[in-house]
Amino acid sequence: MRLIWRFRRSYFINLVLSYCILAILLIAGIGGYLFTQANTMMLDELTKESQSRLNTAQDLLEKNVLPKYVEGMMAKYFSGVEPNPKDMLYRILDTGWETNMTEIVDLIKQIAFINVANDGISNMSVYVNEGSFAFDRIYFYPSIEESPDRTLLSNLKSIPKNKWYIRTTPGQKKVLTYVISLPLGFPDDKAKGYMYIDVEIDHLTKLLKQVMNTPYEKLYVLDSAHQPIIATSQIDNDSLKAITNELGFSSAPSSVNVKRSEQGSQIIATLNGGDLQSFQYAIIRPLDSFSLFGNKFKKQIISSCFLIFFLGIIIAFLLSKRFYFPLKSVLHTIRRLNPIDPNHSATENEYNLINRTIHNLGQKVINLETKVKKNQLTDLLMGNLFELSGIDQIPTHCQYIAVDLQLMNASSDIFCNQIDVEDENPSFRMDWTPISKSKVALLIFASLREEQPDEWIKIQLEKIREASQVEFAASIGPSVHMIEDIPTSYREAARNLRYIYLYGHSAVVSHSQISGFSGEPIVLSFEALKNSIRAGSVGESEKILQELEISYSAPVKIEVVELSQMQLLTALSEIVMELNLHHIIPSSELFRTERTESILEMMTWIRGLVVQMADYIEAGRTKGHSELIHRVKDYIDEHLHEDLSLDLLSQLVSLSPSYISTLFADVLNVSFTEYVTKARLDKAAELLKADRSLSVADIATKVGYRNSGYFITKFRTKFGVTPMQYRNSWSA
Repeated sequence: MRLIWRFRRSYFINLVLSYCILAILLIAGIGGYLFTQANTMMLDELTKESQSRLNTAQDLLEKNVLPKYVEGMMAKYFSGVEPNPKDMLYRILDTGWETNMTEIVDLIKQIAFINVANDGISNMSVYVNEGSFAFDRIYFYPSIEESPDRTLLSNLKSIPKNKWYIRTTPGQKKVLTYVISLPLGFPDDKAKGYMYIDVEIDHLTKLLKQVMNTPYEKLYVLDSAHQPIIATSQIDNDSLKAITNELGFSSAPSSVNVKRSEQGSQIIATLNGGDLQSFQYAIIRPLDSFSLFGNKFKKQIISSCFLIFFLGIIIAFLLSKRFYFPLKSVLHTIRRLNPIDPNHSATENEYNLINRTIHNLGQKVINLETKVKKNQLTDLLMGNLFELSGIDQIPTHCQYIAVDLQLMNASSDIFCNQIDVEDENPSFRMDWTPISKSKVALLIFASLREEQPDEWIKIQLEKIREASQVEFAASIGPSVHMIEDIPTSYREAARNLRYIYLYGHSAVVSHSQISGFSGEPIVLSFEALKNSIRAGSVGESEKILQELEISYSAPVKIEVVELSQMQLLTALSEIVMELNLHHIIPSSELFRTERTESILEMMTWIRGLVVQMADYIEAGRTKGHSELIHRVKDYIDEHLHEDLSLDLLSQLVSLSPSYISTLFADVLNVSFTEYVTKARLDKAAELLKADRSLSVADIATKVGYRNSGYFITKFRTKFGVTPMQYRNSWSA
């Protein structure tokens, strides 16, 4: 059994089966082609004959019979009878029937004459809006309620004009009706009346029967909704369904579609009309009259196919055997040199086994090379020169520049997989390795002839940033010429990464640039800053801080900036203790420098502290806080419906929340919370008295309470009654 399974999964069997399948496909294609060609010839003959028959029926109905009735009705409304019926009809439309009975009688006679002169007309009628009366070939109806066609007359305005549609008369006779507006061409909203003509379906059926050659053929005329209008014989539901399906597939106008019915015993030819009436035509013909090919032709095709099939199997076996023997030799060598897990290979054929083996070996080689290269590069950058293997693979007689990258929004492993440096400059080469989860190191080998390798490195870093969509800061180390100095270059690059504090998280700095920065301490009179705060001078304080920021924007070393900021914070700490400003700026706030990630954030925070201290000193000295608090009070009174908080008011007046709370109590002798609550409840009381249309929930929202229950509780606490009791007491 196991031998049979191995035989079944053998590539040799697959080759034989492949050639057999190819033979079957070729035989099926040729046989199908011959059969299709025969059926196509039959279908072409049927299409031509059916197209001729359907076009004849269409021309007879839409170009001869129906247009004759329309032209007879529309040529001056009646044809060749005097006095002029058009004038009489317009007079009746304008003045009604009371003064025009003679003209109405004349028109009735002329309609009767037209009925007699034209076979197939069932009736012809006129309806006048003025007076709502009508007349036909026999009678005059002073009111449309007296007419047998009163249903049609009352709906003439909504019926499509200048188009035939089928209906059943009150006498249960099926007719095609054509309606025109009077005067001719007027829209329904301006029309003074209507004229319509009825043509008997039975008369049209007799005419179309003459088109059919044999009694076996059935001709049907349908409307745009696939409902039968005219049929030369009784139509059953199955035939109607088949015709409807074919008309749905053949949507091109004036195109004939011929197809065999689902039962296979009939041929259905359909035609979508292209004229304004959109009539659709169909012919059903029995299939027995179109026998083009007999069973003899089918047997010949089947015999030929079987003969070719057996010949193909023999050829497939011989070809497969010739190709398989070299493959067995290759498989034997693979299993001998590289044993493969038999459980995994049991479901594989020979070529899949070879492909998987080569792929696994190649992947192992790539992984080993990558791991060795990364370890070697990491050891080289960290200075572990004794751990290096294959040191001779590192290029010599060139410049070495180390670059340290700090990633902001990605891991180092993912970032390294996204690096793709494509540069045709033969003077440079770049290798990279992850150092930690957020740090990546680059090592650039540059030709000794390159005098400014930093420019090329910056260009490549921008390309990497754009391709990977990863934000990072980069520090380019100094150029060294000996392998032993590469760790020195990397240490300098890592140390210079601190400059992202000055230049931002996307900065690229180089050792050559930083080496030219000034190391002189920043000269700033911190005593002048303390004096300006003591004097409450916000402008002078900001001016001194602006001078400091200008000094930071100059090319200075990071150590100079760190020393200057420490001196600045020390000066602020001294003025806080000297002026006892702990209630404005707690001591713990002064040394929270670890919370700022850039010099811009640091200076913004310091400026806010200085402004608060100077404002407090100035407000205490000039008593100007009274006007400030009254401005805050006015704002509260105007915005009671909003969420009011000390944080919001602190942003409004640029003071700390705790300072505003202190000033509020000093000036108004009431706390901020108590004042807001009193103002809201007083406003609610006014609204309860002034506007009874407002509900308690609406008033609560208007004075800033989002919870109606909480509002009622606060109201009862202040006034001793509920809001509704308060309103009712005022009403009484």
